[in-house]
Amino acid sequence: MKFKTETNNSCFRFGLCLALAVGMLGCGNETLRFHLDMVWIRSNEDPEVAFQPEQLQNLSNVLGAVFGTPNKPHVLQDSDIGVEKLVNRDLLQLAAGPVWNDPQGKSHGLYRKHCAHCHGVSGDGAGSTAAYLNPYPRDYRRGIFKFKSTPKGEKPTNSDLEKTLLEGIPGTSMPSFVLLPDDEIAALVDYVKFLSIRGEVERNLVLELSDLEEGELLVSDETLEDGKELIQDAVSFVVNRWSRAESKVAIPAACPSSADPRTATGEEMERSITRGYHLFHGVIANCFTCHGETALGDGQLDLFDDWTEELQPKDPERHAELMSLAQRPQPARNLRPRNLRLGIYRGGRRPLDIYWRLINGIDGAKMPQVPMVDPNDPGKPGMSDSDLWDLINYVRSLPYETLSRPAYQSQTDHVQLTKPL
Repeated sequence: MKFKTETNNSCFRFGLCLALAVGMLGCGNETLRFHLDMVWIRSNEDPEVAFQPEQLQNLSNVLGAVFGTPNKPHVLQDSDIGVEKLVNRDLLQLAAGPVWNDPQGKSHGLYRKHCAHCHGVSGDGAGSTAAYLNPYPRDYRRGIFKFKSTPKGEKPTNSDLEKTLLEGIPGTSMPSFVLLPDDEIAALVDYVKFLSIRGEVERNLVLELSDLEEGELLVSDETLEDGKELIQDAVSFVVNRWSRAESKVAIPAACPSSADPRTATGEEMERSITRGYHLFHGVIANCFTCHGETALGDGQLDLFDDWTEELQPKDPERHAELMSLAQRPQPARNLRPRNLRLGIYRGGRRPLDIYWRLINGIDGAKMPQVPMVDPNDPGKPGMSDSDLWDLINYVRSLPYETLSRPAYQSQTDHVQLTKPL
């Protein structure tokens, strides 16, 4: 069994038993169901022995038992597992289902109203408008989010998800929802978390399914007890990773006054920016390799993000099949490093936002964490906290350099700023 958990709660087991008993019978008249992640399924089955329809139906029923349907989603509540601390049941119901207003004028079906046309009802990033957008809308089912305050491999906090909803993502089709009431923002945050948790559990159960004998079911009458334990562990494994997000937030190091735009003199800021320039083009930060010598985002153009890379199998003959299953038009879209001279920062333009991009890296993309000095290994090359703020100042100064200004502007129009805004 691939999942390690300390949970052993009889209430959860009893609730799960009842849910599975219903789930294995199907969902009655509830016809709208979450789509299985067929790209992940086809990528993990034995090419010689494909998963049987009965196995996939069993997987779908198990997921339906635990998470419900798009119209009636649910997460089994248990204090030890902590799902109720991650996803509020009332907020989940507010965001789910079809769009309607109650007699008091309160909006329901928020996800379908605001998000599903891009991100899809199942959160697969393949909504009705997705094919026309670049970059593609996010597929939540991997549980990977780019713009957050936590390191690579960790989940975003509620504040991270709220920030994305309130501010949008500049340079993409993700808009700002700042005009929505606070409770609707909170409901959408919880629903996105719900879709991610469900998707991650599905992916983990597919891995378990790939280890079973040909035609064997995840849960059957003969394996009910083992099946319950397997599913409980899969849910706990995912939930525990979400639960620790707040404790993983990168706390920014203090910015020296000589590098702080609020306190530095013009000369001090110029020196900080110059140091940042050398770091950007140096072998430790190594930013120029991807972003280019002139920071135009033209250093490396043959990369794919994690979502697209999954559609690039070793066997090229399977590429078209996976692209079709993901509902992605050909060809696959490359991951372009940011053109830092445009002044468009997808994760936010505050110094703190750029600090998090550098110290944490960007999950799902090829942006690594910058190597920092290790006090336990003085011989290992790395950047100091002061270096990091110098690099941030240089990145924020790039839109104001002469090179960044359109050629049609006259020289007298140029205003050299010593303090980036």
